[in-house]
Amino acid sequence: MLYFYIVYLNLCVIVYGSLQSAGARGQLLCDGKPASGVRVELYDEDRMIGDSDELLGQNISSSDGSFHVSGSTSELSSIDPKLIIYPNCVGGSDPISIYIPDEFITEGSQADKIYDAGALEMSQSVTDASESSESSSHSGSSRSHSRSKKRHGSGIGKVVKKVREKISQHRSKSRHG
Repeated sequence: MLYFYIVYLNLCVIVYGSLQSAGARGQLLCDGKPASGVRVELYDEDRMIGDSDELLGQNISSSDGSFHVSGSTSELSSIDPKLIIYPNCVGGSDPISIYIPDEFITEGSQADKIYDAGALEMSQSVTDASESSESSSHSGSSRSHSRSKKRHGSGIGKVVKKVREKISQHRSKSRHG
């Protein structure tokens, strides 16, 4: 029964979901120097059971450390874009995740608003980078998970409600048109 429900919800996303996009740009640094060849990926973080994070786009930073990545997907609710950077600094570092704020999500296949992550120093530890970006004047480069968890608090209920709304709208259009 659970399998049927998951398949049903995925079909509803395909039929009734809206196409949404996000994008990000910035510059990657290792010890203050441009970091080239760094893999950067953009995901839609999914929290539903049976639904894995979806890769929206990926790119490699250029010789000056700059990167640009964007992508789109269909979802019933708002997408949760997350940038993942895989540092290649000497000494290594864990992947860095940056959640893209909602105001940078746009309808359609092209990301009309691009999130500027700014210059990101990757040689610091993730904890140090998070603390310094939260206290810096550059807002938005780091965001806690609390907003994301809060937004998905009643995840399956919201999806079911949205599916019912879309079906009702579709039926209403069919009757009148």
